[in-house]
Amino acid sequence: TVSASGMVTAVAAGQVVIFATTEDGNYADSCSIVVTVPTVAVSGIALDIHNAELSIADTLQLTATVTPADATNKNVVWTTSNEAVATVSASGMVTAVAAGQVVIVATTEDGNYTDSCSIVVTVPVETIKLNTDTVKLNVGETFQMVAVVYPENATNKDIVWTIENESIATIDENGLITAVSEGVTGITATAADNPDIWVSANVIVSAVESALDNVESSTCTKIFEDGQVYIIRDGVKITVTGVRVE
Repeated sequence: TVSASGMVTAVAAGQVVIFATTEDGNYADSCSIVVTVPTVAVSGIALDIHNAELSIADTLQLTATVTPADATNKNVVWTTSNEAVATVSASGMVTAVAAGQVVIVATTEDGNYTDSCSIVVTVPVETIKLNTDTVKLNVGETFQMVAVVYPENATNKDIVWTIENESIATIDENGLITAVSEGVTGITATAADNPDIWVSANVIVSAVESALDNVESSTCTKIFEDGQVYIIRDGVKITVTGVRVE
């Protein structure tokens, strides 16, 4: 706008021409004015997530907040340290591609301020298979359970072993079963990275006397080594603890 005294006040961005005209003779002159919006510089950037773990094919939306809120140019450029592990879109959408570690960086166009998010891409466990689904032991015997995790390139292959009734048998963190008393119980192998992935087996424990009285059966053989009693059952050598022959 322009006042009667020629005072111009900028109102909005754009171009304008101010005219001055004489009342006597209508002589005129003009002034071309360009009105600009004051620039507010960026002072920083912050991401909403700084650490994350994804499985292959998972996606994660990252959000960048540019300060101050009224900054003129809030544009952000997204980059990934390794496109083979994870990609990122122009809007901050991360897609996990392969197992590994990657850093996603957000950079402001104005000022080159940055913030980042470290991401670990894992291969999840899909299934677990045991070396047997039924274990037959006599009191005092031990048996080593083996859990095979699939896929073979799963990131975390750790297994958590549990047993239903420890008064019948126990199982340690490595899957070693020890028969305690006569009875039937169950064991479970659970993927450490996903409690929904598990497999179970039965444990049948018989009295020691029964094993020693029936060693002539077709399925087991009794042997003595260094004063220790062993049972060979199905090709597996099993120690009978607490029973020795001097």
